[in-house]
Amino acid sequence: MPKLFFVLSITILLYLFTAPSVAAKRPIYYGKEMIKLPGFAPDHYNIYYRQASDKSYKYSVSVPGTSSTYTISYLKMWEYYYYKIAAAYSSGKEYWWSKEVKFTPQERTHTVRDY
Repeated sequence: MPKLFFVLSITILLYLFTAPSVAAKRPIYYGKEMIKLPGFAPDHYNIYYRQASDKSYKYSVSVPGTSSTYTISYLKMWEYYYYKIAAAYSSGKEYWWSKEVKFTPQERTHTVRDY
């Protein structure tokens, strides 16, 4: 009986130390968020966005003033982001700012697995 217990103990220990770690292999989910742009038609809109944990806006994109929506892609799912929109003249001078909007991506686009 003690010999069987010893063999089982060694087998369990070997499995625990050689089995792949489940926590290290979790997939990362990415999504996108569609932003509705204001109804007036400036020369172009500048859209600024950042993760909620960042102090300043790290990302920006410029879209034509005739656009009614813009989709921000490659956002991590279940994380909070902020965006704000600025209307700009052709010279680049911004003359109108939206309020800052907090959001989390609503539509999943792809998954990255770290295997």
